[in-house]
Parts: sequence; C-alpha cells; structure tokens
Amino acid sequence: VDFSTLYDIKELKRLVRHYDCREDSVVITDEFKIDGNSSYISRLVSFDEPVINDGEIIVDSIKIRFNKNLAKGSYSTEVHTISQDAKTNSFNTRTAYLINIEALYPEKGELEITIEA
Repeated sequence: VDFSTLYDIKELKRLVRHYDCREDSVVITDEFKIDGNSSYISRLVSFDEPVINDGEIIVDSIKIRFNKNLAKGSYSTEVHTISQDAKTNSFNTRTAYLINIEALYPEKGELEITIEA
C-alpha cells in the first residue's frame, strides 16, 4: 500500500512500509521516492523517555537503530504533552516523546529501522 497520499508533502511521491517480524526484533523498511534534494523522516512515538547513545536510541530496554549503509542520517527527539486518551476518550495529561529518524538525502530511497528487545 502506498501511504504517500496520507501526508501533505508534495515532494513525497511514494511511501511503502514493510515489516519483518523476527524472533527478537522487528525491522521496518520504508521505500520512498522524494522529488528534489529532500531528507526523509520516519517518526516513532514513545511514552517512555528515549536516550540517544552511541548511534542508537534506547527506550526502556528496547534498542532502535537505522541501517547506515542505506542512508546517512541522524536521530532527534521532541517532547509533547497530550491530553486525550483515544481508548477511553478521557483527558489525562501525558508526556509523549517523538523519535525522529532522519535519512539525509538518501540515494537508494530506502530507510531501514531495527527495533530490538
């Protein structure tokens, strides 16, 4: 399924996400096509504070890293406060951490992220 139409990014022409579930990890691969010299950001959300350490992101005991052979990239995090719980529709305030994994001018149009327990 091509998810590119779900985003309001006119340069994004194609986005297909694949999941490979392994015994102790999940590998997410985004295949995309972007017009021009743009970067591509894949974003994950956590309610536990992430730590960027030695080329990977650690959330609780879970390690997140991207395949640097496919693209040069960087990690960053953002802190947001949310106030609505979608399951119960209650308004409890909570902190959410956005984990940004940015592929800088990827030549192959691919970003591979490994999430390992």
